[in-house]
Amino acid sequence: MKPITVTTVIERPLEAVFSAFSDFEKMPKVLHSALSIEFLSTNTSGLGCEWVQVSDDPPVRATHKIVAFEPPHRFAMTSDDRTAFETMTFQFKPEGMATQTNFTVEMQPKIFLAKLLGTFFRRVIQKEMEADLLRMKLHIETGD
Repeated sequence: MKPITVTTVIERPLEAVFSAFSDFEKMPKVLHSALSIEFLSTNTSGLGCEWVQVSDDPPVRATHKIVAFEPPHRFAMTSDDRTAFETMTFQFKPEGMATQTNFTVEMQPKIFLAKLLGTFFRRVIQKEMEADLLRMKLHIETGD
């Protein structure tokens, strides 16, 4: 499946935005509505950080690992669950006192039906990514 990218501008400085996105103890709960997070690595931030998270609706258990970490401009992580293997890349670029934030997902479906219905799923995934990014934007801008 071709990569999907969504973009927003967050009204906070680059370092603050990167710090919020790379707080892997809190970010999954805001971005992905995770119900629980369990770290598999001894480090909870940076390259090699790895955790299992359970998200709801429907419940999905996924293993995440940070595979690139370039503060304060970029990080990438993999996500492996029963339906797909994904690489998610977050890129941050200053825009005055704000930060342009790009969220890209490259997905390799594991289920035949997902491969078959790729175009439909692409639109669904893009809408979910937009909602995820909006939740993170509101969290960072309001401090909530």
